[in-house]
Amino acid sequence: MASTKYSAEIHKVTGPAEFSAPRHPGVMDFPQWSSNATQTLAELIHDNHEKHHIFFDEDKRHNHAVHYLLALYDFGASSSILKATYEREKYYQRPPPEVHEKVLQDLSDESKWNEYIEKAEYYSDFLAFFTKEIKELGWKETVKKWLFRGTPVTERLFVNITSGLYHPLIHLGYGIEFQIPAVIAEGLAQFATTDFYIGDALLDIEKAAKEADPDCLRPQKNSKTLLELANEIYDNPAIARAAEWEDGNKFKAVIARAGKELAAVALQWRCKPENVIEKAAEAGSGGALLCVAATRPDKATYYDFFLMHCLTSTLFLHVLIGQDWIPTEAKCRMLQLKVWTDLLTYASRGAPKLYASEVQTYVPKVTPKGNPWLDIIDRILVYEDKTVGHGVKVVRALAHGEQICRPYVGKPGFVMEGDMWWKAAAILMDYLEEGGREYIFSVGFEEAWAGVGPKKRYGNTPKL
Repeated sequence: MASTKYSAEIHKVTGPAEFSAPRHPGVMDFPQWSSNATQTLAELIHDNHEKHHIFFDEDKRHNHAVHYLLALYDFGASSSILKATYEREKYYQRPPPEVHEKVLQDLSDESKWNEYIEKAEYYSDFLAFFTKEIKELGWKETVKKWLFRGTPVTERLFVNITSGLYHPLIHLGYGIEFQIPAVIAEGLAQFATTDFYIGDALLDIEKAAKEADPDCLRPQKNSKTLLELANEIYDNPAIARAAEWEDGNKFKAVIARAGKELAAVALQWRCKPENVIEKAAEAGSGGALLCVAATRPDKATYYDFFLMHCLTSTLFLHVLIGQDWIPTEAKCRMLQLKVWTDLLTYASRGAPKLYASEVQTYVPKVTPKGNPWLDIIDRILVYEDKTVGHGVKVVRALAHGEQICRPYVGKPGFVMEGDMWWKAAAILMDYLEEGGREYIFSVGFEEAWAGVGPKKRYGNTPKL
């Protein structure tokens, strides 16, 4: 149920933007210090919904405008910060394609969906279709109908949850977190138009495993942790070196050259239905570690663009796991697909060595006398008011990760603990504020570090 604050705020949003207004607080829910921020947010999301494609180019790179706006809003960003962010984002977007009446009619017949799924030119048709479904059924019933019903079409959509670098999960997750019907419709349309090769690979892993051993996907008592499995990949050259620097699509390279070997590793991660909350937290800790520990002691700390999404997507995994209307079996399967994709992502970036100690021993540029999170969040709001990027999403995912993992400190799989969470955020802020890069690509390859200078050490952080 939405908080009293949100119940009051939603009634202030009027006109066409109402379909784009938040009906529920975000996971951080910082106080708003701008009285019209909710109205501004709804108007900007509506503008993006009406005027922009979910992909900003033919390579299906993603429109992140909604992601930035909602992450900033959740930290209490002012109306002016939201407007400035959107102005910077909208200039490189492209308009959505036209709606085709025949396609829209065909989508009412699931037997015809294969003609249109995976094709970005039909994004507007899927968006109109899911918008109609939401207005008729409500957003919860629409999500249940098109992701969890078990038909051939809904199966293809479901396993696509982590395709496109997790963006179907991320976009739908934002929509469900804030209960915004327009964003939920966009997210479902993204499920349908994102390339399916990762989802198909995950489905093939499940199918082959079940054929070989019908009991293989049942939870095992001694399920390994994500970190243990990442270490197995690191120690296995057949997987760790499957992708090469010259490969244009390193995900496809790993699937083609080491798909079976990777599957044998991935299938060791299990989720018991009665333990789904803890396993989601474990996945959150592991996904965070893959991002923040994939650094080098001798180089400036820049997080990997792809591994960064292992971290930021975990927040939305937790959002979906927390929905009581999603079947528990589907939650476990979502978790497994997410962790398997994390391992694929890690392998595709050259399986970098993980240096947790680089985070544990970090001495930040500024050590606040009070709560370090308040300082970091204020700094990211100031930074994002001047430029826009993934920084605010990383900080929010780390802050949320600390909350969900706190009850499990000391248990296997929970290497991220204590001050590691805010230190990982401080590392990012320290480098961003000094003009450093927000991220680099494929940090397991030596070539990724060309031109990257030495690590800055502000205090007595030991050199390894």
